[in-house]
Amino acid sequence: MHSLKPTKARTWKSLVSEDNPVLRAVAAPVNMHGADGRTPSMSQSELFRLVNDMLWIMAKNNGVGLAAPQIGVSLRVIVMNCGERYAMIDPVIQRDPRNQQKGMEGCLTFPGKQVEVIRANSVKVSFHDINGKLRQKNFTGLEARCVQHEMDHLDGKLLTDYEYADN
Repeated sequence: MHSLKPTKARTWKSLVSEDNPVLRAVAAPVNMHGADGRTPSMSQSELFRLVNDMLWIMAKNNGVGLAAPQIGVSLRVIVMNCGERYAMIDPVIQRDPRNQQKGMEGCLTFPGKQVEVIRANSVKVSFHDINGKLRQKNFTGLEARCVQHEMDHLDGKLLTDYEYADN
């Protein structure tokens, strides 16, 4: 079983610049188990390396979440650490629109920028973990905000899109 304790990044070493087109693209599924007859996007060892490097880059930049597009990889992978460390492969989110909260958010793609964003205060996420096991987890508060922010990255949406919107 792979642990989520990162070692120094080896393959992907830094964040992409805010004008990189990968940040505006909808990320492709990893397809860990070759579902629907499609070939998985990467081998298990490549996926371990990607998640390791993402965790390392996130920690090095004092972040609480990171999506693969932020390091130039257009795949549906996010990591976060808001007290507990998670790696989510091909996550799918369900929001509770009845319970929303406003809050300030930052983003590693835009250092120093803060934007007020309205988010669901609780979400349910289905995802594969790093070992390929399908999981489902409920998140609230900061963890819910973080996972929604990272999911935006997978769909080509950036923090700055909220800057002048009514959310």
